[in-house]
Amino acid sequence: LSFQQIGYSKLGNSDNPKWASAIYVMDPSTGKTIHRVSLDEELAVSIAVVKFKDRAGEDFLVVGTVTGMTFHPRKFSSAALKVYRFMPDGTINMLHSTKILNIPLAICAAIDGRLLVGVGSSIQIYELSDRHLLLKCEQKNAVPTSAVSIKTFGNRLFVADAHESVHVFKYKSGQNDGALSILADDLTPRLMTAIEVLDNDTVAGADKFGNIFILRLPNELQDAIESTKTHRLWDQGALDGAPNKFEQIAQFYVGETITSLQKTALVPGRAEVLVYSTVMGSIGVLVPFVSTDDADFFNHLEMHLRSTITDMIGRDHLSFRSAFIPVKDVVDGDLCANFSKLTASSQLKIAEELDRSSSETAKKNRTTLYRFDIGFIKT
Repeated sequence: LSFQQIGYSKLGNSDNPKWASAIYVMDPSTGKTIHRVSLDEELAVSIAVVKFKDRAGEDFLVVGTVTGMTFHPRKFSSAALKVYRFMPDGTINMLHSTKILNIPLAICAAIDGRLLVGVGSSIQIYELSDRHLLLKCEQKNAVPTSAVSIKTFGNRLFVADAHESVHVFKYKSGQNDGALSILADDLTPRLMTAIEVLDNDTVAGADKFGNIFILRLPNELQDAIESTKTHRLWDQGALDGAPNKFEQIAQFYVGETITSLQKTALVPGRAEVLVYSTVMGSIGVLVPFVSTDDADFFNHLEMHLRSTITDMIGRDHLSFRSAFIPVKDVVDGDLCANFSKLTASSQLKIAEELDRSSSETAKKNRTTLYRFDIGFIKT
């Protein structure tokens, strides 16, 4: 069989692992490849398009690579950050490569005109020079195990750890090339796969076991951070943890490993929603309620459907959606969509409990669930 059908043969072994990666530049309108760059015997683990300060708004492509990597035991030969410049014809040209001491699993677009990189358990901030990247700031052992994703909002850094959920840091520029101070972390250990910042104090995350959750900084911490001029409020923590803890706002078990999260507006002019994708190819949406009346309606509708529909997943619905952590403040749109499949007598019984007619209940349910033209919506 040809390699197009079965793939390339596996090379190397645990003592001498072999890797190969490639960078593709594609035209989004046609889907055609404009340029391809091969990385021989290097594994590309992270990538980001960055605008550096003092570079007239020019875009640069930064790729984190590692050679000789094995997952068990976890080891590698070398790691590097490669910087590419975009050319007028759409191709990329390598500017330089900077060696680093650990695996760069997370690269974030520049903060304060600088590159933000998660290198192992440390967070590093770089500036661009003609020959290599210049390390300007480093927070060693910023997270317990390894930073797998970094997102920024203003001067705050939200960092996902491989095993210990989300940590948030405050970046202070202009003092000794900048400084990072930890503000808060999460009480619940989570094996993170993706995060998305919703606002200055709120972050959504997903873990390997299929959970989606939303965390928020406590209100008293928000006011205290903005009013103080010292680090006293966040420099001290017990047992090497952050002095402040996130509050869990929402929790929902999807049932498949989530691979990505993105806040976006699916329809121009409408409210933003949180879109997620899973390792099995599913795409789902979490839609915020705009009124307490809608929230109360769907909470009660879901409660009645749980007792009426018992065979949709072959087990108790509440137990399923709370497989690892109890479900909180999330209504299951998949379950609510089954209201129209009930018998007329069952629909009438549930509608009477909601002080509505069956037609009103069905219409409100249908217009809410399908207003984004998606077959299933997690609200």
